[in-house]
Amino acid sequence: MNLKAGVFGQSRSGSITAPFVHGGAMNNEIFKAYMEHVLVPTLSPDNIVVLDNLPAHKAPRARKAIEQVGAQMIFLLPIVSISTRSK
Repeated sequence: MNLKAGVFGQSRSGSITAPFVHGGAMNNEIFKAYMEHVLVPTLSPDNIVVLDNLPAHKAPRARKAIEQVGAQMIFLLPIVSISTRSK
């Protein structure tokens, strides 16, 4: 049996808030629902939301929702994979 689940949340002052578990991979619709119904209602103007570079995270609607509450949205730098395998 191959079960997949996505677990999302935010870390704030040493605790996890806005937890969300989804039975599958992240996609645009799941991310929008998480942002609008779970994460954004917990944000305040001094918050910074840090995201990786998953294409779903770059939706203009997500940035707009975050910025409307006065929070900021930033992305991690892309990770470059370096192979250290010997030939």
